[in-house]
Amino acid sequence: MNGSAAEIAFVGGGFGGRGGQNMLEPAGYGAAVCFGPNTKNFVDITRRLLAADGAVQLQKESELVDFVARCLMDPPAADRLGIHAQAMVMSHRGATQRTMEHLSELAATRELESMYVRAA
Repeated sequence: MNGSAAEIAFVGGGFGGRGGQNMLEPAGYGAAVCFGPNTKNFVDITRRLLAADGAVQLQKESELVDFVARCLMDPPAADRLGIHAQAMVMSHRGATQRTMEHLSELAATRELESMYVRAA
């Protein structure tokens, strides 16, 4: 058990034309995550979760029943999927802070360059 409200998560929207919903929240909670084939609005997240063995991408709606059954019949495998999903999400924590630090450094460098040009 992973401590979240749900241990198995189907992220909706992936079987329609609009694209899937954000799968980061259930992945971050360590749920065994699955979603449909249309994830055009979350391409990078989908790629990262699949590469980390942290999610399953279903191709047909009928595969959802099989996914849930596998998770229920093999809890350690479902837990591994959730652990991988959560690890992938956690590996990207702090990205906003790191981006802000880099932007601050860049702004400081630009300011120094600007002062140098004015002085010259």
